[in-house]
Amino acid sequence: MSNEPRFTLTNDELSLMSIFTGLTGVNPITCKIVDGVVYFLISHEDVYTLLSDPVLRKEIRRNISGKLTNEKVLRELSRLISENLNKPAYVVAYYPDPLRFLRGFFGLNSDSQIMMSESGGRKIVTIVVPPNRKGAVIGRGGIRAKAGRIFSKALYGIERINIR
Repeated sequence: MSNEPRFTLTNDELSLMSIFTGLTGVNPITCKIVDGVVYFLISHEDVYTLLSDPVLRKEIRRNISGKLTNEKVLRELSRLISENLNKPAYVVAYYPDPLRFLRGFFGLNSDSQIMMSESGGRKIVTIVVPPNRKGAVIGRGGIRAKAGRIFSKALYGIERINIR
C-alpha cells in the first residue's frame, strides 16, 4: 500500500487480530469493530495463503460448491470466524484499486455500477444497485455502509459514498 491506512486499534481489536492469526495463519492488515460487527482486512494475496493450509482448505471447501473464487472463500471464512468468535464477523480483501475493494466489500454483482469522481479535491464514490439488492449493500441499520465509509476514508481518502 502506498499510503499507510490511518486506523487506531483498541485492545479488543488487537486481541481479535491475534485470534484471527491463530485460526487462519494469516496476519490481517487491520481489524475494526463497527456497531458490534468485526471486520478483518486482509491482503487479496492472502486468500491463496489461506487455501494452502490443508485443514482450513477442507473446512472452507466443505460448504462451497463449484469453483473457488475469492468472494466465495471470504464469505465462507467470514462464517467460520463468526462461529469461532460468537459474534458477526466479515473478512474483506484489500486491493490497491479502491473500486475493486468497494466492489468486494459490498458484494456487488455485475448488475451494479460503481463510479468515482473528484470534486474540489474530494473523492466521491457513487454505487448504483438494483432496488432488490440495496438493503444487502447498506446492511441492517446501515452498518455495512458505515463500515465501508470508515475503510474507504482510511485506505483511499474517499470522503463520501452514495448508495442509490
